[in-house]
Amino acid sequence: RSFNGTEAAKSYARALHHAGKATERERLMIEAQYAASVEDDREAAIRIYRELLEKYPREKYVWNFLGILYRLKGSFREDIACQERALELDPSFGIALNELAYAYLRMENYEKALEIFRRYSALYPGDANPYDSMGEAYFGMGRLDDAARMYEKAFTLKPIMSSAMMRAYLCGMRGDYDEALSWIEKGMRVEKLSGELVVDHIWRASYLVYIEEFDEAMENTRRALALADSTGNIGMMGVALQAQGVVLFEWGRLKEARELFRERYVVPGYDMQRVPYAVAFQEFYLGLIETTAGDMRSAREAAGRLETLLPKVSSDSPAEGVRAANWLAILNAEIALAEGRPDDAIRYMTRDFTLRIPSVGPDLFYSNTPGAQDVLARAYAAKGDLDRAVAEYRRLLTFDPTSKDRRLKNPRYEYRLAKLLEKSGNRAAALGSSGVKR
Repeated sequence: RSFNGTEAAKSYARALHHAGKATERERLMIEAQYAASVEDDREAAIRIYRELLEKYPREKYVWNFLGILYRLKGSFREDIACQERALELDPSFGIALNELAYAYLRMENYEKALEIFRRYSALYPGDANPYDSMGEAYFGMGRLDDAARMYEKAFTLKPIMSSAMMRAYLCGMRGDYDEALSWIEKGMRVEKLSGELVVDHIWRASYLVYIEEFDEAMENTRRALALADSTGNIGMMGVALQAQGVVLFEWGRLKEARELFRERYVVPGYDMQRVPYAVAFQEFYLGLIETTAGDMRSAREAAGRLETLLPKVSSDSPAEGVRAANWLAILNAEIALAEGRPDDAIRYMTRDFTLRIPSVGPDLFYSNTPGAQDVLARAYAAKGDLDRAVAEYRRLLTFDPTSKDRRLKNPRYEYRLAKLLEKSGNRAAALGSSGVKR
């Protein structure tokens, strides 16, 4: 819960050092956990867990851990099989019920997921976790009011959970950033572990950017970075650095943003260049920065480097591969539009950009970078196709529960839509759309 990978790695290393004194079952468990958590070698961990289960098939926690590894690599049916084996051993095993439901959730079988979450809740009526999980299921289904109700119930039962963060996100999807900030602050007032406070500061910075409170947003990223640093949480230090770069870019401080992503994109004791997804994020923002600055050659070079990273990112995580491919589509479209090629920009976004319902966690943050993802609408406008530009802005501003779009509502879209409506001669509609500057 503290998100402190550094301390966890040290603990696993100490356990591995003493594994020779443990029983065979304990040694295999330690080796599997070390492979998965420290070496990031899921295949090795799966192999060791399989060996352990051949010898000790009644280890319910091992079936659960093995299933989680399968889920992380996108093998949801294997995860389901593992959780069902764990539940055969203990039908009231709440952790396995939760993981089984999440496997169905990732397969977008939301009704089945909800059925299992309700079973979990009936077994543990005072537990906040199944309500929080049901919130995520309703979020995926597009039933945002039901999701809000579940997150509020979870927060009431256990305020230290991340339910307030998701309740805030639902407010951001409506464009209500005052209420989003209020929910984040409710969560921050509860005593929390340092890693959770880092996440809260990052989300607070994100919402402040949407209402153009850049100074305060930057201060929150500094607090996030300092807090992560003070606890040796190198993983969250990396995310806090990324958030700083995002704020500087959105603020228009391109020189500082460029300097951060080129020279300060470093976390002591952690080689971010060995993490393809982190490097993909870096190249994406360097490309956006150079496009905005008008250095198209450097922007295209960044896009080229990003494209070469896609196979490795996808190999590590199919979901992250989709996200990185979307970053490339956005960057290519922005470059094309800046070079006066709106048809190419339209093709990149209609052919290469894939909407995918994000999972709760870091995926939500990355699905909203950059904050303005209206390049398709701007390309239609540049081409002179105002009707399609208006339709695209209205799509961005109107939540459709049947779509996979779960991005935050950017207040700039209302202003840009109003300008287009005014240009097309629809002054009355323009006046109705121009009221959102915040």
